[in-house]
Amino acid sequence: MKDIARELLKVARELVAGTRWEVQEDNLIGGWKNNWHEDDKPLTFKSKSEAQRELKEFLDDIKGEVARGNIDEEYDPDNYRIVPVQDSSKKIIKFLDNAISNLKLWIDIEPGGKIQDTYLYRTHAWFNDAIELMEDTGEDERNEEQFKALKQMSWYTMPRSGSSPITFAGMKVTVSEFGKGSSDDVLDDPAAVDKFQRKIKRFIGEINKLKRSL
Repeated sequence: MKDIARELLKVARELVAGTRWEVQEDNLIGGWKNNWHEDDKPLTFKSKSEAQRELKEFLDDIKGEVARGNIDEEYDPDNYRIVPVQDSSKKIIKFLDNAISNLKLWIDIEPGGKIQDTYLYRTHAWFNDAIELMEDTGEDERNEEQFKALKQMSWYTMPRSGSSPITFAGMKVTVSEFGKGSSDDVLDDPAAVDKFQRKIKRFIGEINKLKRSL
């Protein structure tokens, strides 16, 4: 069984990597807007670097037109900016915030403590959010294998009768009915709990990096 926490981090990375970017222009009326269109649809790019290249080529073309006397003056680069497409980036940032909130629950585990119902319930809900977000952004079609794996993970973390052993950041956990969970004797070992908590903190750090990239 794959590690649930690692899979969630992988999905978060892929969602951020799949974010579309656009070139916006500062308009006198309406402020910052994407004025670039293709086939009557706003033009977007699969990466920030691709958008940067297109903007540079555009501004270089304008310089050429000025040199040829076809345009009076060059366009000011400060009137342009490259940003994530707002609708999808807002959803992804919310998803990442939920990820951090969920992971922080697991940090609270102490030696001799118990896994609370909410830990597993929130993890399952997070998988469902990821599935919905992949569908919204088209990532389910661009990355079919990951989407299939994600749905499988959602099934494994779903509270139901019977038990389903999973691994979360190296800790073995059993999911049972109504989202209750239990763990092997790892919770009775302070060193193991400390190692687990440090691993979760690293995951949170990785997700914060992803947030800063948007």
